[in-house]
Amino acid sequence: MQLQGWGARRLLPWLSASAGLGYSLWGNVKGDDDALAPSMPLPAPVVPTADPHRQGGHQLDLALGLNTVVTGGPLRGNRFAIEVGRPLYQWLDGPKLETDWQLIAGWQLAF
Repeated sequence: MQLQGWGARRLLPWLSASAGLGYSLWGNVKGDDDALAPSMPLPAPVVPTADPHRQGGHQLDLALGLNTVVTGGPLRGNRFAIEVGRPLYQWLDGPKLETDWQLIAGWQLAF
């Protein structure tokens, strides 16, 4: 499940700033499939990263961004955006990599 909310404020006719919060919740894997690891001897050893009961977690992210639109010249109608995000809170059920930060960049053309 994911919930997201964003808002933006115009700073100049060609520049705006944005902020957003995003919440993600994911659960454990239900069921298993012995065919996924055919080379493992039976009984299969417990691999912490493959334990279906330790896959869940949830995370709350904060993102801040800048958006610009070109209003004249040969790039008129192009919009560029960059956003940097960082978790405010994260809980991971099991041995997995946490998120330190994320960067999102975009380029849109309106015509």
